[in-house]
Amino acid sequence: MELEDLLRKLEAENQIWQRLAQENEAMVVSLNNSLEEARERAMCCFNNGAEDAESCCDVGMDEEEEENRQVAEREQNDDVIVVTEENREHKTTMVCKACNSRSSSVLFLPCRHLCSCKICEPFLDSCPVCRTTKKASIEALIF
Repeated sequence: MELEDLLRKLEAENQIWQRLAQENEAMVVSLNNSLEEARERAMCCFNNGAEDAESCCDVGMDEEEEENRQVAEREQNDDVIVVTEENREHKTTMVCKACNSRSSSVLFLPCRHLCSCKICEPFLDSCPVCRTTKKASIEALIF
């Protein structure tokens, strides 16, 4: 009698563990799909790095910078590589806002500022740009 009760309890516990394992496996699949979608969106979004950096780093453009960007795009379309003043300014805006030495590669959530290097990010509790409390962060793969 006791053994039968113990057997029933163990079978019920086994079913609970199997259900939990299936739920976790489904979550892993879902997260992998979300990650893959995010990577695909990131690859599409990084086709024009200057515009992405400006939107993430909260950098405004005045008329002269806009004109420089348009000229650079026209020259790029002609397969000419040109280093313009805008490109130099762009590189300085991509510097880690915490250490001011390494390149920014971490995106803060929920504000979506790309403003920290991978080394400084663990030490930051809030975004260095807007001071919003960091809920999560994502390493951005910038090519």
